[in-house]
Amino acid sequence: YRSRVRTLRGALEEAHAQGVALDSAYLRGARLQRSRLDEGHLVQANLWGADLSNADLAGADCRRADFRRAVLKDTCLAEADLAGADFRGAYFSGTIISEADFSGCPFSCPSLFDLDLASALSFEDAVYWHRGETACSLSPVPWVIRGPGPRIVLFQKHILYGGDLISRELIRDPAPFSITGGIKAGFLQNDTKSYP
Repeated sequence: YRSRVRTLRGALEEAHAQGVALDSAYLRGARLQRSRLDEGHLVQANLWGADLSNADLAGADCRRADFRRAVLKDTCLAEADLAGADFRGAYFSGTIISEADFSGCPFSCPSLFDLDLASALSFEDAVYWHRGETACSLSPVPWVIRGPGPRIVLFQKHILYGGDLISRELIRDPAPFSITGGIKAGFLQNDTKSYP
């Protein structure tokens, strides 16, 4: 596609408006803030490190796209097909994910847990990689507890407490679990104390 528009964002929006598929587009590190690519075709697009702040990708087909280290601040991904896309290192903040399909997607940035995960269509076979080492299934969607202390994420086999990942197998008695520090203060040390 050739365009006389001087900015990459403008050229992409022009191509999109004319119905041009942007599948496999190389947009690594691109500054695409406020881009309007809703209902666009970006299958296998390379958006590694792209800044998509305030961009509109609602209903877009982004299957198997590379969003590694992308900035998705206030980005609209509502109803987008993102199956198999790679979100490792992608930063989320205020991202709208209503009815988006994240099937089979890997994630590694804990900013993911600031989103309303339950509003997405699917996280089937999606995985959160804690520090790139431990895989935590996002199906079913984990419970996220926010409060004055560290954020707590309850996966099927692990608990993410702030930045620490704890295997549920190490927890003898979940009764002392409290947001205010019961996890770190007592039963995480796998001791024999009794708790009220």
